[in-house]
Amino acid sequence: MSDPNGKMREYRPGDEESILALFNRVFDANRTMRRWRWQFIDHVQGKGWITLAEADDEIIGQYCMMRNHLNFRGREVCAGQSCDTMVRHDQRGKGWFARLAEANYTHAAGMGLKAVFGFPNRLSYPVFMRDISWRRITRLKCYYYRIGFRKIWGALPDRVYKLLLGRYLKSKLAGLRSSLKGAAIVTTKTAPEDIEGLLEEVRSREVLSAWKDLKYLKWRYENHPEFRYTFHVLTMRGRPECLVITKHAGGRIAVCDVLHRTKNVPEAAFLLLHATLYHVASCAQVISFCGHDDGFFDSVFARCGYHARHSESFVFCGRVFSDAALEERFFDPNNWTVAYGDIDVS
Repeated sequence: MSDPNGKMREYRPGDEESILALFNRVFDANRTMRRWRWQFIDHVQGKGWITLAEADDEIIGQYCMMRNHLNFRGREVCAGQSCDTMVRHDQRGKGWFARLAEANYTHAAGMGLKAVFGFPNRLSYPVFMRDISWRRITRLKCYYYRIGFRKIWGALPDRVYKLLLGRYLKSKLAGLRSSLKGAAIVTTKTAPEDIEGLLEEVRSREVLSAWKDLKYLKWRYENHPEFRYTFHVLTMRGRPECLVITKHAGGRIAVCDVLHRTKNVPEAAFLLLHATLYHVASCAQVISFCGHDDGFFDSVFARCGYHARHSESFVFCGRVFSDAALEERFFDPNNWTVAYGDIDVS
């Protein structure tokens, strides 16, 4: 792994400060140690894989994957999501990206890795496709609902609009509720303890998706070091049937996931409409979601009045290692369910 201009090696405890310093310098960010440890060390599925480039005893580049195991026809598969790839500005153009990635994959595959996926930006996309054998799967679709016009109309008209929109959504909810006997909704800031059965049934009905069990949801949302999330749960005759997870991000509400046991569109739309109404009273101006599946998302968001467009930011791509059955289905977009909460920036 030696190189005349530097060397590559795997992460060692104690590298954290240098990694964070480089990350914050390259991305002009303020990533905290707490966030870094949550993502790469304290992940409920295991530690991530981090390969570093070093020159003159300084870390000058990184390729890494956070753990992101996949659900493959109800079976958990060891996988990672590529993220936080970086090379110091004065070291670019030396081929570090591809060499770090291949070294990282070799190391991780030796520890059981079967696939890597991610959402490369416009600058890194050509390198992923050309130099490290990734393949494109699909472009995510974005759904959005405007719940305010403060920047256009001003504060007072915005409040009036929100009041009228709230009344409209309440009437629409009342109409839907009449056809859903035994429906009840609970909204909470913690992951509900009784949804494991819901999650298990969702996994059994999907071909490929992120592996989501209760432990994962608690790590991903409830224990996130920076953001706070809201869980909206629909029960039918006392049994959890649908889960919608949302995040307040200033002027925008992000819908992170919509999970239903059987992909029942009327029930999921009822819960999504409730979540939309729940956030109308906030200062947010837009509610949005990005994702991809076999048509369930299209149906649910359209029924709730959301507009849709293809994302310019999230192109879903990946690569498979030594698993013929997985590779056979991995690159067919019709096999995938991907939600905004599955993306490392969410």
